[in-house]
Amino acid sequence: GCCIPTVWKETFDGPLTGWTISNSAGATKGWQQWGTPKTPPGAKSVPGVLYYGDPALQNFNFGANNGTIKSPKTTLPAAATKLTVKAWLYMDTEGGGAGSYDDLYLYPVVDGVQMTAVWNKSTAGFTTGQWIALSADVTVYKGKTLELLFNFNTKDSIGNGGLGVLIDDLTVERSCP
Repeated sequence: GCCIPTVWKETFDGPLTGWTISNSAGATKGWQQWGTPKTPPGAKSVPGVLYYGDPALQNFNFGANNGTIKSPKTTLPAAATKLTVKAWLYMDTEGGGAGSYDDLYLYPVVDGVQMTAVWNKSTAGFTTGQWIALSADVTVYKGKTLELLFNFNTKDSIGNGGLGVLIDDLTVERSCP
């Protein structure tokens, strides 16, 4: 009779065990775990975050660049009534909606197949330069094996002097009665 709401959780406070990373600019520029970030005001937890950028320079100003990072697999409970991906997100990038510049997308990879994005930076009145609560419904995939894939693409080499993308406290949660 007990329901545990957290199905899967990653705090990014340690190594990225089981994650798959592909960065166009190499291993030290793009997606990585960053343990001592220039933490923006109101950061949700420390010491680590998932970071897209160059920790040495604290920006993503290394030409037109892109990268993907995919989480380890987790099996979603079949009996869940609602399943939601949640995280805290901070982007110090160019604004604009999906299809503009400095795009960030979240794709579910279900039983090994990449599905349509469930979140992008224009999804919920996105604002740069502040922490926002990222939330995406993945209930339709209950009972399936899920991986989460983040894709960031600058599309050009202009306006890349901001801090970049920080993600913290990523979870998959289910509703409990």
